Amino acid sequence: MLGTTKLSGVRAAGGILDRIVEAKGRLLEEAKRRAPIDRLATSATSLTSSREPNSLTRTLSRSNTINIIGDIKHRSPSKGIICPDFDPVRIAESYSDAGAAALSVLTEEDFFGGSLDHLRAIHQVVTLPLLRKDFIFDEYQVYES
Repeated sequence: MLGTTKLSGVRAAGGILDRIVEAKGRLLEEAKRRAPIDRLATSATSLTSSREPNSLTRTLSRSNTINIIGDIKHRSPSKGIICPDFDPVRIAESYSDAGAAALSVLTEEDFFGGSLDHLRAIHQVVTLPLLRKDFIFDEYQVYES
């Protein structure tokens, strides 16, 4: 049991992780009330069909280069602020210009200072494969991504 919310399929880990998952569960329930999954799925389908997908597997399999996944992260519970002048789009563009193979975008709000808006904004300016780094435990979050 995580606090007052039992999340199906999620095991208690103890400490900060339980607090993060509990907070994420509350945000997930709010998001589901604002936008039902069927509407979100339709929106996700139209967004992904607007450009050619970039295969992470193919990108990371390139043999002629070192394949680095750039990490876009504002803060962490243990380290605090990592990047005081945090501009996720500027960081994404600099990683892309430097030859990153893909980008990992932290989207957890409460503990890491991330946002799905960061992922959306980055998607508009780079063509690299993007990974959503978050606590994902529900199909709904896959459609959000």
